[in-house]
Amino acid sequence: MQAFYVRRAAQEGAIGAKTGAVTAVQRTSSDLRLNPHLHTIALDGAWHEQGNELVAQGQAARSLRALGI
Repeated sequence: MQAFYVRRAAQEGAIGAKTGAVTAVQRTSSDLRLNPHLHTIALDGAWHEQGNELVAQGQAARSLRALGI
């Protein structure tokens, strides 16, 4: 999915765009029983630098515009 966002951003003129994700491993549940699982947060779209600003490409840009950002 990340490669798709980067390629699509490059097609739209954002050369060098990046995306990313963060994953954390949780080993126990709230009652301290063994329950290994992952929590992941992934960026929706790609970002690139334009001057001193970060500019969103793809779905992220549409979402930010809808919020008025």
